[in-house]
Amino acid sequence: MEIYLTTDDGILLSKKDSKCRDVIAYNDTISNESRIRFTLSHELGHKKLNHNSHAKTLLSQLPSDEYSYLEQEANFFAKNLLAPFPCLSYIEEQIEQPLSANEVQIVFGLSNMASEFVLENYQKLSYKITDSKLITQFQDSLDWWSSILNMTHRFSIAT
Repeated sequence: MEIYLTTDDGILLSKKDSKCRDVIAYNDTISNESRIRFTLSHELGHKKLNHNSHAKTLLSQLPSDEYSYLEQEANFFAKNLLAPFPCLSYIEEQIEQPLSANEVQIVFGLSNMASEFVLENYQKLSYKITDSKLITQFQDSLDWWSSILNMTHRFSIAT
């Protein structure tokens, strides 16, 4: 293998001129499913953002500012893959109130920390991002979660 993009949780292995050019693996001693999903999405982010074309060694051996930048990009990719902003917007419209980090965690299967980061980034937007094709694709699931959240909101108001 020539290029290694790695963290303690996962790794993207890339080999040029090979039939199986890229392999993503994760640390199977991790038992938290949300963390595993995030790790795999993060490593996919490195691949899709072409980070493997920049690194010739372990990513962690790059200068710290470059390493930090590539890690932030991969984290942003993973968060948006797992909890797309158009889906957050759609659910908020349906429940007629802002989502909490706990709700993002439950709906999208993220860790508490990832949910807080997603919500923090989402709330910084000056406009709502929409994607009708994405919403149509996941309409049933989004509507189901919206109805569950509406019920929990009504229940919490009643108690």
